[in-house]
Amino acid sequence: MSCDFGVGENSGRFYTGKRTEDEAVNIRRRAFADGSLDAASTARYVEVLTATLPTTHRGYRIYKPDDTPLAFRVYLVELFHAYRTRPAGVTEGPIPAREKQSIARVLEVAADLGAGAEDLLASVFYQQRRYGWRNGGELNECIDVPALVRAEPQAFIALGKRLEQPGRENLFAFIEKRELAEGEPFFSMVLDGLGASAKAIREAALACFLQVPAETRERIAVELLGKGKVELRAMMAEVLIGIDSESARAALVAHLEGEKVARVRALIEGHLATAPDEAEDATSYLAMDGSRVGIPPVRSPEDGPVPEITDAFRAELLAVGQELEDLYQQALKDSKSGKIPESKAYYLKYAAPIAPEVFAEQVLKRLNGTPMDGSEPKDFMRRLGTPQTIALLQGHIDTLPPKPALELAVRMLRGRLDWRSYDRLDNFCSGIIKAWLASDGADFRWLETRARAAGARYVLPKGAGSREMKPGESLDLLFLRRRTRYDRDDEPLADEVLWPLVAENLWLIDRALGVVN
Repeated sequence: MSCDFGVGENSGRFYTGKRTEDEAVNIRRRAFADGSLDAASTARYVEVLTATLPTTHRGYRIYKPDDTPLAFRVYLVELFHAYRTRPAGVTEGPIPAREKQSIARVLEVAADLGAGAEDLLASVFYQQRRYGWRNGGELNECIDVPALVRAEPQAFIALGKRLEQPGRENLFAFIEKRELAEGEPFFSMVLDGLGASAKAIREAALACFLQVPAETRERIAVELLGKGKVELRAMMAEVLIGIDSESARAALVAHLEGEKVARVRALIEGHLATAPDEAEDATSYLAMDGSRVGIPPVRSPEDGPVPEITDAFRAELLAVGQELEDLYQQALKDSKSGKIPESKAYYLKYAAPIAPEVFAEQVLKRLNGTPMDGSEPKDFMRRLGTPQTIALLQGHIDTLPPKPALELAVRMLRGRLDWRSYDRLDNFCSGIIKAWLASDGADFRWLETRARAAGARYVLPKGAGSREMKPGESLDLLFLRRRTRYDRDDEPLADEVLWPLVAENLWLIDRALGVVN
């Protein structure tokens, strides 16, 4: 072995010897990442490493599950840390991205350590609920997991019987995200999940099943509707109701004759009681007495022409970008000289410089319609939330009509619409939205559609804390008007904003009152 790893006999937690602890560990990890060792030498070194490292020590967190060879899990830990290690000779600045490991090489090392593709995927998708345990999802940084699943689909399917429920939920979430449900063997796995005893697994499998083409979805739903358990029958009835074709309605009518469970019958009867044309336009609601309650159409905010970005505004952006960069460089110097306490300069370890031109370009991209997607330069979000930037954005938004201003506010939300946030940017965006909701003629349904399209989640205040609003819980917005421990005033939502929301969700009220199952 040509590499000098600086390993000593009395290594303690890690290593001592010729080099310092950090140097020895980093040399080892760089060798794992850059492939300077062949697979057999890597496996042999990992075996020695496993014998000398206190892997049961609380400070050395290791991947699960326990039925995977221990040496292989140690290799995965060291491989992941290799991607968080700076290259030789680099002591400051962001860690450069590395090319992901070759699947063939990882599997070759795994074979020498007594593991296989299934063990590797088990470590990736195993879900741990205990705080402080290592999450296998972080291995996506160093391993091309989608390529591994495509290369070893049977190993992925086998995990459905090997992992516990949280891990199986991760499997279905992966199928849904990668849209693999239509092809085999993933389609068979989805069908098996639809009949699972755990509700969470059934719901995860249903989300994958809904990605299948409508013709296949309808055929399978009709088959399962006649022979499944009550939970599966109710689920397939909802699938056919969502398709709402003539053949789907005919299948529901035929099944209704032999259905004995009240809640499944009520679900089908409620759908069949609505004429097809009435179900499509969704302009009214069928009341319990047979009358129809009209639902007001969605009201969009006032629209208008969007003024072009002027050269003066671009110059102001560059000036703000230069000011923020100067403040960052000055803070960096002050922290090194000790003028700023370490507790207040901690973020500087993870911050990065941004040229004024890059900052201005990124801001203009957001103003021109690009949503926040995580591809922004490091430290850009911190600078976007500074008072200097927000003051500049406020001046720009004041020139926009209501509709473009609201769309911009939704795009700039970082994944959540929080009504009580401590972040400047979130407060700025939420303030624009709440001001519109308090105005005459506002309609929350329009905002809900825009926010959902942008991937924003809702976080609603409830008691002393807050919780995320799940899809289909629009009626919970009524609780925004209730006073909480910290909010002294009711949220300014006008009745005309909430009434269409209530009218669309009257079936939730009926179910809460026990009128329907």
